[in-house]
Amino acid sequence: MKEQEHWELADTFPEMMYILLETDYRERRFDLDSGMRRLKDLSAYSPTHAEIMIQREGVELLALAKFFGLTSESRFHKNRERLNLLSEETFAY
Repeated sequence: MKEQEHWELADTFPEMMYILLETDYRERRFDLDSGMRRLKDLSAYSPTHAEIMIQREGVELLALAKFFGLTSESRFHKNRERLNLLSEETFAY
């Protein structure tokens, strides 16, 4: 049962953070390049381990992955269009 609770937390918190990122983006308070650089920095964490996913870094990693459409969930794939808006420096980062 503990594993199920971890999964529910791991799924809920990134979803909430994703909604906040979307709101900030719509209100022009979110810098795409900074967000992608943060995602790259966080990519050292493995989102397959529940103990990491419920930590702040794991939650942020999953939320940013959803924001940029870099997830297996098809409802976020439209967000991949944001990758075209990133600077060359961010891709090289």
